[in-house]
Amino acid sequence: MAKKEKWHNLNEFLDDPRTHKAILPLFIVIGATVAVFTLWSVMNTPKAAPGTRSGVGADGFQAFVEEKSDLGVKTITSNTQVKTALGSKAKSVSDGESSQVFNLNGDRSQSLTFSFVRSDGMKANIYVDMKLYKSSQSLESDHIYTATATAGAIQGFPAYYKHAQTIDSFREYHLLVVNGLKAYRFVFAQPSDKITVSEIDAVAVLKKIAQNSQL
Repeated sequence: MAKKEKWHNLNEFLDDPRTHKAILPLFIVIGATVAVFTLWSVMNTPKAAPGTRSGVGADGFQAFVEEKSDLGVKTITSNTQVKTALGSKAKSVSDGESSQVFNLNGDRSQSLTFSFVRSDGMKANIYVDMKLYKSSQSLESDHIYTATATAGAIQGFPAYYKHAQTIDSFREYHLLVVNGLKAYRFVFAQPSDKITVSEIDAVAVLKKIAQNSQL
């Protein structure tokens, strides 16, 4: 019977070819297990839409565009309703285009935009932002009522005016309607350097659209 060789230190044990043969299968098994677990984790992680950025904050919040979701914004209002509300203020109105759903820490939002040509030939937009909050606490923390004034009720839901804002090259007029955990922001946007529709008239258009919308 062959005499058993004793190793005097760890280095001798690791340098022995027989040690290599003994532990190599173990490393292969461990490596395969790690690879399978990694693949499973990737496949079961919620995905953001291709080409979009996502992030996770230090406190755990997430912000991303959902890959395959729809909050149903196209059912809120229609091209016909927007045309009717604009009346002679518009030469033509495009079909509504919906955005992808944006998820911010569990609060989900989506927009529906109607581009139109004003009576003077300038391009403008009317859009509806719908936001679905995960809780009443989340809605309150979003401070949606800041800089607003009551606009009575629309379809039985509280409505609010919001101060006009200049964003990029557009002047925007806002009307907010809140139905439980759903907040609808109706917006009239026209070039800030060529304003032909007054704020009063713009908000009146938004109220007509909201009054005939599916909220």
